[in-house]
Amino acid sequence: TTITSDGYIASWNTQDPSQPLSLHEYFRGASGNNPFSACAGGDSLLVGTESGSIVLPGTKTILKGKHNAPISGISLHPLAQSDVFFQRLLLTSSYDFTCRVWHGFEQGPAFMEFEPQWSYISACSWCPTHSANFACVDADGRLSVASMLRPHAGAIASLQIDSDNTSDSSSAGTVLSCLDWSFYGKLLATGDENGKIHIIQVDAEIGQESPSTQDSVKDMIRSSTDRDQ
Repeated sequence: TTITSDGYIASWNTQDPSQPLSLHEYFRGASGNNPFSACAGGDSLLVGTESGSIVLPGTKTILKGKHNAPISGISLHPLAQSDVFFQRLLLTSSYDFTCRVWHGFEQGPAFMEFEPQWSYISACSWCPTHSANFACVDADGRLSVASMLRPHAGAIASLQIDSDNTSDSSSAGTVLSCLDWSFYGKLLATGDENGKIHIIQVDAEIGQESPSTQDSVKDMIRSSTDRDQ
């Protein structure tokens, strides 16, 4: 499934990508509120707009809470299909230099805000094997990993990636535009402005959770929700 900036959603057959199977105009926003990014999972389709809002295209409902710039990435939690609690957990990234975690689509303020550095964040993704961790990449070539269980600690791991396909902590970075984890959470892949793909091996403590991690995440969110009520 793909979405265009003028509000059309197309479904494709990977065996014959010459033309879409279907094409529908699901959402056309007002000026500055056109689709900018999208995420599909299960029965949910969420669209991030140029104005920083999150929209449900079928109903054109604009959810409470927003970013202050275009939303560059949306990631539904990998446990959303197996645990009702995690169905309400949403990760977004934006050109306002932040990643935000939302619990409950009707919620106003974000549950957690992560600002790795003063740069546009171009993509974000939950770790598939650690329910508290997520990664993001930015326009200065930095890949960062943060944890919901350490909301005020900043990045728990970061890596500067340069245009020569090497990585260190000091070299000038290249613009990173996309990000994805391997199925077992042992690798991260990101693409840059020069068409290169960088594969990074992930430490076991980042990619693998303990038996109590999921309960810790739930307890933290319940505690925060109780304080806000």
